[in-house]
Amino acid sequence: MRQWQDRGIGRRPGEPDRQLRFIRALPVGQRERVMLIEAEGEVMLIGVATGSVRLLRNWGKEGAPLTPTDLPEGQADPGAHP
Repeated sequence: MRQWQDRGIGRRPGEPDRQLRFIRALPVGQRERVMLIEAEGEVMLIGVATGSVRLLRNWGKEGAPLTPTDLPEGQADPGAHP
């Protein structure tokens, strides 16, 4: 997902630059994970599996959950990407 974001894939010529930010990911199976992302200011939790992406929760622009910087010291995020 990070590579997709960095390359700007999915954007049409002349379309305004939209913001997509990866916050963190957590594997929940061999090929499944949940991801916390921010798209145009809205924080969303999505489930990603082979051939499927599903919106699990949308907090909107007001009620954002904890971000990695809010984690207590010593609680590393094993699914996070730099």
